[in-house]
Amino acid sequence: MFETDSIDYEILNDSCEYISKNNILGNIIELGTRKGGSAVLIADALERFEDTNRVFVCVDPYGNIDYASSDLHLAIKFDYNNRMRDETIPNLFSYITDLGFNFQFFNLEDTEFFSRYSDGIPVYNEFKKIESEYALVFIDGPHCLDSVLLEAEFFIPRISMNGIIIFDDIPYYDHQQVENKMLISGFEIFAISKHKKAYKRVN
Repeated sequence: MFETDSIDYEILNDSCEYISKNNILGNIIELGTRKGGSAVLIADALERFEDTNRVFVCVDPYGNIDYASSDLHLAIKFDYNNRMRDETIPNLFSYITDLGFNFQFFNLEDTEFFSRYSDGIPVYNEFKKIESEYALVFIDGPHCLDSVLLEAEFFIPRISMNGIIIFDDIPYYDHQQVENKMLISGFEIFAISKHKKAYKRVN
């Protein structure tokens, strides 16, 4: 029912274990949901650590719009269409909410999400609360440097102390520029694999 399109997903589990065991407060967010596989891996990992009382956010425009898969190629159309959205999101909503999360799906590009929810996400549960901090961020949207830098800049001030941000498919763009940005912004390297790199906020 759910599929991933990369490798090295043990970093997701390790990051979930860390934020759970260290009681790092904040939302969970994934940019680039596609068929929901990595969102399910994150949700399952947090459920194993009995840490599902969180807002879980997924952001993806679908719509068969042009997609930048790397810095080496022009943006093209993949199969990220609305049929994929309509098949994935209802199942993902059911799966993640059944685990106990407050699941929020935003059918938006990352830039639209940043513009509309820069002050936080309104969450209604007995009363209204604006959720603006993130314990775990998984970046798997466009894989071009400009987009990834923009995503990093948006989340850097919104990640909780000791929260973690993970970048996927790092060989497809000049990730060293992103790393430089993270290291001068109060983050340290948390975990590394061939396709992913995670950073933890330390100040």
